[in-house]
Amino acid sequence: MLAHSGGVAGLAQTVYSLTVADWRIAVSGPRAVTAIEHRLLTDVPEHCPAGHPYRFYPLHDHQLERLRTSFQQVCAAQQAVAQMLLVTAPAIGMDTSRAVLDAAAHRHITAQTWASVPAPSPAVRGSVVSPSATLGRGARV
Repeated sequence: MLAHSGGVAGLAQTVYSLTVADWRIAVSGPRAVTAIEHRLLTDVPEHCPAGHPYRFYPLHDHQLERLRTSFQQVCAAQQAVAQMLLVTAPAIGMDTSRAVLDAAAHRHITAQTWASVPAPSPAVRGSVVSPSATLGRGARV
């Protein structure tokens, strides 16, 4: 594997690229969740609103928060790994020109604001179908 990647420096560059891609996903995740939170549904029985007639309903606030914060842990870990690789880069001969571009992307991504996805209007949603009407079409009971 070491020979295939071009030596220690090549392997380190590959690992660094993975950490940067993971970081971008981790930063974008909470923003994406916030933008579409009104469209996310759950079927966890413990959080079903009283008297709700359908199997699926909007996520509870703590479920949304758990989705958002899970990305923060990944983000911190990926930044730490990338930083360690950059510290060792001179000693192993790793090309760090990519890191300059990644730093610019980092600044751009963190400064970006995301617009929310508008909630669908009732006319677009169509008619509401009761759960019993969906049985027989692959629905779990």
